[in-house]
Amino acid sequence: MGKVWGKRWSRGASTRRGRRRLVGALLAGALAFSVPLTAVAADRDDVVARQKESAARVEKLKSDLNGIDSKLAAVYLELDSLKAKIPVAQSELDAANTKFEAATRQHQVAADQLDSAQAERTRLETEVAAAQEDQKRATDAIAELARQMYRGEGSSPLTLAMTAQSTQEIGDRASAAETLARSQNRTMEEARTSQVVEQNRVERQKAVTTRISALEEKARTAAEEAESAKATAESKVAELKDLKAQADAKAKEWDSKKAAAAKQLDAWQAEYNSMTSKLANIDAANRAAGTVYATGGGMFTSPLPVPLVVTSSYGWRVHPVLGVKKLHNGTDFAAACGTLQYPIAPGVVSAVTNEVAGGNVVYINHGMINGHSWISAHVHLQKVDVSVGQRVDRSTVVGETGATGYATGCHLHLTLMRDGATVDPMAYL
Repeated sequence: MGKVWGKRWSRGASTRRGRRRLVGALLAGALAFSVPLTAVAADRDDVVARQKESAARVEKLKSDLNGIDSKLAAVYLELDSLKAKIPVAQSELDAANTKFEAATRQHQVAADQLDSAQAERTRLETEVAAAQEDQKRATDAIAELARQMYRGEGSSPLTLAMTAQSTQEIGDRASAAETLARSQNRTMEEARTSQVVEQNRVERQKAVTTRISALEEKARTAAEEAESAKATAESKVAELKDLKAQADAKAKEWDSKKAAAAKQLDAWQAEYNSMTSKLANIDAANRAAGTVYATGGGMFTSPLPVPLVVTSSYGWRVHPVLGVKKLHNGTDFAAACGTLQYPIAPGVVSAVTNEVAGGNVVYINHGMINGHSWISAHVHLQKVDVSVGQRVDRSTVVGETGATGYATGCHLHLTLMRDGATVDPMAYL
């Protein structure tokens, strides 16, 4: 037993402490393998749910980064991802340490049982040796008695009684015979008792030896489990340190580029303000002339040939870069790169621009509908298929979905203006 522990845990730890760790790891391993399949399935479902939540959060953050280019957004996204991973890694490390500490405490019982079994075996070995010695002496005494009787050197109780010469002698010899018989019987009884005691102790010794052998086998298995658990814990520590180091480095990188991101946001706002001023003139002309392009078929229809999936809604939100409220002046819809886009209503292309923030943008004047002037804008196109002054209807291809300008991925950013002010497109589609 000592060899097993010594080989496994000779690196700076005592045998007892090593055994406790080993059995603790074994107990922890047993607990782990005893988890019901339903619990494992629940854990897996929980992991899948967290992955979906994380993916949705990343997509939302990408949309919230509207107004800065993809390279800067990538730095921020990576920083945010590292920050999210740190508490997860810390939680995993804490759980591993808690499990190991609990197993170590539980090991005290197992270690005491092992020590007790070893002490019992040692005691039984001593008692068996003493019993064997008693048995040898009793056997030798019986053998000597047998030899004496064989050689005629001794007398049996019956011989002593039958060879008496007188009544007095018969009485004396009967008394002597009784004494001799008792002595011989006592010798025989002691021999039989000693033999039974020895057999019992030998059986107990075998049982204890078997029990110790089982504990030693558990210890050998526990050694591998403990070393594996230790390696896992060390890996978690290293992972946590690495994540923190990466996060610190990425935070410094982001801080150095944060000012550039703020400038890009300002450029986006400036472009928006400039275009809004130009579109105001178009709105005024629509109202003055009562321009009408729509010829029925509903007010507005979907700009995409796929189901509309909103990835970022219209409205005010706290921008992750500046930490202040900024207006997201349109609605973002999920669409793969190259997906065709169509006008939401008949109209005339009023402008095709290549903007720093918006990339390729197509503005369509829909004229007067239900007493209001309407203009829509398709933003971040990778390809434009219309030109200024072109008349379009619901079947005209405006262009292909892209990620030009300050976009973090391909999508449709649709802006809708009513009488010169942006509104939520989802209220009308």
